[in-house]
Amino acid sequence: MQYDVSLDYAKDGGLDFSSSPDWCLAVFRLSRPISYSRKETASFGPVISGGMLRKEKPLIIRSDCLHVSVSGSKNSSTKTLNCTLKGTTNYLSANTILNGDWILGWMHTSPGDTDEIVKALQAGEPANDFKSGLKFIGRVHSIRKHRSSSIITGAKTVVYTLQAIGFEELSTIFFYDPALATLDETKDIWRFLAQIGLDAFQYLSAVHKEAGIIQDNAEDFFDKFLDIVVGKGTKSIPDAGHDLYGHKLSISPQEQLGAPYSYLIPLSVATTLGRTTADERKGANNGHSCYGYADVLTTLTGVQKYQPEDPEPAHKGFVPEIDYTSSPQANRLRCPERIKGTYIPIEPVFINSPLWTILNQFKNPTVNEMYTCIKPNLAGDLMPTIVFRQIPFSSESIEEDPEMPLTRFLSLPRWIIPEALIVDEDIGRSNATHFNFIHVYGQLSPYQQKQQWAITDQMTRNAPIIDTVNVASYGFRPYMSTVACTITDATRADGVRTWMEAIADWTIGSEHTLNGVINCKGIQAPIAEGDNIELNGVAYHIEGITHTCSMNGDNKTFNTTISISNGMPIDQSSATFDAPHYAGFGPQPESTILGEDMGDDTFDTKTNPGTVADNNDQ
Repeated sequence: MQYDVSLDYAKDGGLDFSSSPDWCLAVFRLSRPISYSRKETASFGPVISGGMLRKEKPLIIRSDCLHVSVSGSKNSSTKTLNCTLKGTTNYLSANTILNGDWILGWMHTSPGDTDEIVKALQAGEPANDFKSGLKFIGRVHSIRKHRSSSIITGAKTVVYTLQAIGFEELSTIFFYDPALATLDETKDIWRFLAQIGLDAFQYLSAVHKEAGIIQDNAEDFFDKFLDIVVGKGTKSIPDAGHDLYGHKLSISPQEQLGAPYSYLIPLSVATTLGRTTADERKGANNGHSCYGYADVLTTLTGVQKYQPEDPEPAHKGFVPEIDYTSSPQANRLRCPERIKGTYIPIEPVFINSPLWTILNQFKNPTVNEMYTCIKPNLAGDLMPTIVFRQIPFSSESIEEDPEMPLTRFLSLPRWIIPEALIVDEDIGRSNATHFNFIHVYGQLSPYQQKQQWAITDQMTRNAPIIDTVNVASYGFRPYMSTVACTITDATRADGVRTWMEAIADWTIGSEHTLNGVINCKGIQAPIAEGDNIELNGVAYHIEGITHTCSMNGDNKTFNTTISISNGMPIDQSSATFDAPHYAGFGPQPESTILGEDMGDDTFDTKTNPGTVADNNDQ
C-alpha cells in the first residue's frame, strides 16, 4: 500500500506547497496533584481521582506556542515533545499546567485543519482520525519560566518552556518484595504488592513446567506482562467514593483496575482518542468515571504480511493482516504468523526493572524488534501503539522456509515523498553494517548437561554462513548471536539454520544499502517509525522522526526530519536468486563473470544541479 504525502497540501484540486502551517496543544489537567497525608503517612482521597480533572475542558494552546518539536525513534520507547510558549499566560499557576497532566499535540499544513481540531476539543469529540495530524500523546514532564533583560535597552522578556514525555507508562518499575507483600492485610502496601507478585510468579511457575518445549511463546509473555503491570483495561471505572484501596469496597482495586499500575486516564482524553463520547461521559455515574491506559494502548504483534490487492481500508493499508481469532482484545492485535522465539523463564530479571526492559527480554533481538509509535488502528484512528514484530528487511531474493515466515522489506506500506517537498537530504552508504560471517546458536543453558545441546555441538550441526570471497577482500566481519529457542530448534539440523539464512539475507550486503537523513516540508499524515518511505524510486526504512513547527513574527514553518536506513530500489526486476538489486548498481552480472561495468551512473542524478559527468571512463 502507498500514500502520497503531497495530499497534505492538496487544496481546491491542486497542490499548494506554500500554504501556511498551524498547530495546537491540548492539556488535560488532572484533579489531585496532592494526595499524600503527612498526618496519616498515607494517601487520602478516592483512587478514581487519578482519572478526574481539575478543569472540565482542556487548556488549548495555539497562538501562544512559538515553537514545538516532537521526536521519536525505534531505539527508544519514549517520545519527546518540547515547546516554547509566550509569556502572556502564567504557566506556573496550578490552574494552567502541572507535571503529570496529559498533553496531546497536532501539526497541520493548513490553519483550517487546526480549526477543526480545536472545534472537536471544545465539543468533546474525537480528534484522532487518519487526517487529524495528531503527533503526540503523553504527559507533562516539566514546565519552566525563563526571564531575561536586554543589556542595551533593559527590556524584559518572558517565555515558558514545556517538555512532555510519551509512552512513559512503559517505564513503570516492576517492584515486588515477598516480605512486604506478606504484611498484615490492613496495610495498604500489602494490597498493592501482593497481587502483582502473585500474578507474575504464578504465571512463571506454570510456564516453567514446559520451558523449552512450547514453541514461539514470546507473544504470550508480552501480553501477560502488559496485563499484569499495565492492566487489561478498565472500560470506565465508577467512582465509589472510598479511600485509597477503600476497605469498604466490595471489589478490590486490582479487580477494578486490572493492575496496581493501571494509569487512570480522564474520560476527556479517552474521548479525544475516540474511546468514548461526550454523551457516554455524561451518563457514566454523573460523569465521574475514567479509563485506564490499557484502554487506549494498541499492540501489534507477529510476522507482518500485507495484501496490496485488498480494498482500501480506513487505515489506508498501514495495518498488516490480522488474525482476529487469536487477538485477545480489540486493541491487542496479532498477525496470523507468530514471531520466532521461545522464552525460557529461568532466573528472570524482573524485580525493580522497568516494564519496557522486561518486555524486551521476550523479543529475541536477533530476529525481532519492538518499538513504540503513534499509528492507525483498524478503524483508522491514531493510537499509541507497541509494535512487536520480526525484523522486516527480507529481500525479494530469499526463498521463504515454511518454518521461518518472513516480512519482505518492499511489502511494507510506503509513504511517497515527492521531490518538491524535500528541503535537504544526506544519503549514502556505510560500512557500519558490513557483515560476511553469520552464526546463531540456541541458548539452552538449563539443558547443557547433554552434549547435543552444547554450543560446540550446535556449531558443527548448524555450520556458520560465510561469504568467503568477501572475507578474502575485506577481512572477517562476524555477526554472532544467541537466541532463546525450543530444544527442537537447537537440535535438528535445519533448526537454527533457517534463522541464520534469514539474518544473512538482511545483513550480508547491507553495506550497499542507503541510509541517512532527509528534511522535508511538514508531513501532516501519520507517518511513523517502522514504516517505509519512497523517494526517487528508492524505498527507505524509517528509524526516527522529528516534526518541528516554529513561529517567527508572522512567518510559520513546519518541517519533518526523517532518519532512514536500508535504502533499496523499488524496481527489483533485475534481482536474481543470488542477490537483490542495490541502488546505484546496474543489472547483476553472472556470478562467474568478472567485470567492472557494475554501476548505474544515472542513479539519483535527476535533481542534481548542472551537468552530471559520465563516469564510465574515470
